[in-house]
Amino acid sequence: MRSPGLLSLVLFIVFTICLFILFIGYADWLAGEWQIQILRVGWAGLVFTILYLIFAGTYHIISSVFSYLFQKRKIYKTSDTEKAVVDRRLFLSRSLQGGLIFLSAGLTGNAWLNAAELPVARVVPIQIKGLPEDLDGFRIVHLTDIHADTYTSYEWMDAIVAIAKSLAPDLITVTGDLADGWVERMSSIVRPLSRLSAPHGCYFVTDNHEYSTGAGGVERWISHLKHLGFDVLLNEHRVITRGKGTVLLGGVTDYNAVYSVPDHISLPSAAILGGPPVDVSVLLAHQPKSIYQAAEAGFDIQLSGHTHGGQIFPGHILMAITQPFLKGLHRYRNTQIYVNQGAGCWGPKIRLGSTAEIAAIVLSTV
Repeated sequence: MRSPGLLSLVLFIVFTICLFILFIGYADWLAGEWQIQILRVGWAGLVFTILYLIFAGTYHIISSVFSYLFQKRKIYKTSDTEKAVVDRRLFLSRSLQGGLIFLSAGLTGNAWLNAAELPVARVVPIQIKGLPEDLDGFRIVHLTDIHADTYTSYEWMDAIVAIAKSLAPDLITVTGDLADGWVERMSSIVRPLSRLSAPHGCYFVTDNHEYSTGAGGVERWISHLKHLGFDVLLNEHRVITRGKGTVLLGGVTDYNAVYSVPDHISLPSAAILGGPPVDVSVLLAHQPKSIYQAAEAGFDIQLSGHTHGGQIFPGHILMAITQPFLKGLHRYRNTQIYVNQGAGCWGPKIRLGSTAEIAAIVLSTV
């Protein structure tokens, strides 16, 4: 696409303004709803610019290839014909530029509105062969990737708790990425999670963001989570009984935790070691790629997050390169895995091609 100098200048100005808006948005002296909206405007502008450049670049490559092929075949035989073709292509090029601007703006607006919505409450039935009647309908509410930060409102956290409780959990699990930052700054924001409760308890496993605060930081997060009422599983398990049915709930440290805290190597085999015979075994693991070790260890189900469902296209492609599954329910060997798209957003408060969710995993017999 022949991009006029004026359009390139406009895109550069938009990009620069958005960076300035983000600089203001992340300032410590701002707080509350105004700060959230300023950040959304800044990120939306960046996403718009990037989407347009992706679409325009793709068109330019395709157009260049076809132009080269046409010239090789000498399709244009007279100068008059060539001029008419060039004029027509220029008109189409400018029209397409306008179309791509509207397309990019429309997708950015959709991404903005999508992220502003509360997570959907999703019910996910998982069938287990030979599941006893006492465990039929057993509900595991699965939260992940809340990504609370200093710009997260107390009201939004309240809403997350309300959605989770509305799913009538038998137990509640959080598979990491609770907050972005040190516990000293985030403790008041995540306080509403202390109101989560379920007949068989609330459980948590660590993730890459907790480990980004270092060894001391992750230990303080673990201590605070216990204070909030969570049982933090570090390569260990708990056995849960309902009637005559038994569930082994295992949890592992983050897949990459060993690089931050050597003692926290992720070991699904350790999380099931020494467990009694049970009717169903469930592993909590932040990253989906723990599925290979989970299947080897003999877990029936793995619950994970981390991917955000790609969060922003084309992030789906990048995430698919590093993780075996992007979102939803899958099976690897004899282990079923549900990859939750997460309740929040990391970085840009924008979602394009993904949906925030809180899932209720409902066990049922085949």
